Amino acid sequence: MLTALIAQHGGPTYLRSDNGAEFMATIVQAWLAQCAVQPLYIEPGKPWQNGKDERFNGTVRDERLNLHVFTSATEACVRIGTFRHHYNHERLHSQLSYLTPLAFKAAWLEAQANSRIPNIAT
Repeated sequence: MLTALIAQHGGPTYLRSDNGAEFMATIVQAWLAQCAVQPLYIEPGKPWQNGKDERFNGTVRDERLNLHVFTSATEACVRIGTFRHHYNHERLHSQLSYLTPLAFKAAWLEAQANSRIPNIAT
């Protein structure tokens, strides 16, 4: 999925992550190199260096993972997919002026279309 997104939109210069085993794996490092993305690891024991991801992971844990004992991978995919849809399309986010991410994106795109200042590449 990430390879397809990078092919479509271009990749970031860096991918920030913690030092967990899943991000230190040889296959992940090889994939990052193939995509010309540099790993940027936070310092051990300093989760605030990756605060947005840590906050999101905590939300997923508190609002979905800790509420269920998954009996299969299929059940986990369905429940997490339902959570992802709720999180992006229905749940209001205080950091987005109490809009959903989808509504925030639509408002941002409209503001950019109506702006006399050219879009800033992101």
